Amino acid sequence: MEQIDNNLEATGRLLDAGGREKGVNAHALAPVAPMSMSDIMSLGSVLVRSGMFRSTTNAEQAVAKILAGREYGLGPVTSMTHIYVIDGKVGMSASLIGAKIRQHPAYNFQVVNHDDAQCSIEFYYQDKPAGVSDFTMQHAKDAGLIRRGGAWEKYPRNMVYARALTNGARWYCPDVFGGAIYTPEELG
Repeated sequence: MEQIDNNLEATGRLLDAGGREKGVNAHALAPVAPMSMSDIMSLGSVLVRSGMFRSTTNAEQAVAKILAGREYGLGPVTSMTHIYVIDGKVGMSASLIGAKIRQHPAYNFQVVNHDDAQCSIEFYYQDKPAGVSDFTMQHAKDAGLIRRGGAWEKYPRNMVYARALTNGARWYCPDVFGGAIYTPEELG
């Protein structure tokens, strides 16, 4: 079991400061088994009927999320929980974006500093610095992102991290995602 855990860590498992797993389950980043379109459509119906994915209200939406996730090598449940399609644009949760970057053999990132007011993340390409992405609460205020009772007010540390991460993903690792990638908050 120890060897399996070490391999999973190399494929993108997100760890907190104490070394405990958080965010995207690394098992979800394993290679995706082939499925027929008929199987995907049936699965989409089952997942919607399960009631466990409230933001997905019909089988067609579930199928779209599953298909979008398959393009990134994701399984159906990971797609349902971490993929968002808003106005025809595909977004991912910040934890999945981080996991996909760490899973890629050429890319990595390291949080340089991080608190409620700001986050700086250094990105690496082939073990060499590619650039730094910073995001601050002042950036969020200037962009009009902070709303009373909203996520920026309730979870500022999480939000500055997510925005620094996604900006860096777009700037320094776009080929990991086949172009620009966004979180659902960035898509509106």
